[in-house]
Amino acid sequence: MIGLGIFLLGLGVFAAWNVHKQQQTSSVLVIREVHGMLAIDELHMAMREIRYQINIFLRTKDAQHLSAVAGLHRDADQLLLRAKGFARTDREQELIGVVEVGYRVESRGGAVV
Repeated sequence: MIGLGIFLLGLGVFAAWNVHKQQQTSSVLVIREVHGMLAIDELHMAMREIRYQINIFLRTKDAQHLSAVAGLHRDADQLLLRAKGFARTDREQELIGVVEVGYRVESRGGAVV
């Protein structure tokens, strides 16, 4: 009876340790995915702000808006690098590549660089 009790206690400890490890692994994956989604969302907002500032410049001819675009481009470049770092699968890397090509074409006035 004591042997069976010790065996069940050991089995319970092992099961608890195993569940704990699985939870840690799942948490790391979820955190990585959330950070990736946030990076893409921030990149989207930066690109939208760049487009907005250019539209305002075209309407007002105020060079201040173009100055803002230069800073936004630097930020967007950093956000793009961050988003590329979070792409894990081939499909994610392919999609971020499409975003990068679109960003480079749009940010350089329609010419691919």
